[in-house]
Amino acid sequence: MKRIVFPITILLLAAACANTQPTQTPTSSQLVEPSDDVVMEAGEIIFDGVECIYKGPPELPPGDYAFVLKDLSDMDVEMALERYTDGKIYQDYLDYVGEGDKYVPEPDWVDIPPSRGSEKHRPDGGEVHTYILTIEGNYGIVAWLWHPFSIWPCGPFQLIDT
Repeated sequence: MKRIVFPITILLLAAACANTQPTQTPTSSQLVEPSDDVVMEAGEIIFDGVECIYKGPPELPPGDYAFVLKDLSDMDVEMALERYTDGKIYQDYLDYVGEGDKYVPEPDWVDIPPSRGSEKHRPDGGEVHTYILTIEGNYGIVAWLWHPFSIWPCGPFQLIDT
């Protein structure tokens, strides 16, 4: 039996190592398969190492949107798109996280919208994050880093069905 288990283990390890595609672990958002729907540009999120700014429209209609994260720092930050429920707004989230330098669990009134799971590096260094936004309401964008844990507010927008 040992003679069979060892070669099978080696084959499985070799197959796992041969996979050159980088793995992406989904966050709490639901990943959605790519579709033929038109993806609209929603603006840029620019992080310079000190502050984060969302340069995009304050109101968007429902649809599929590409947000471009431009990390001008050497921190390798991530971005998060959040929808606030129960009548909460972006300021409520900022009050909840405080200075953003210590971890606090997500409140139950924060919902992460579905993502197509697409992240592509653009020639200018930006990463494209595509979200499917269907539920009207108040949204916010933050940049974040795990080590050391930090959150930088980038800005709010509203999804309004016109």
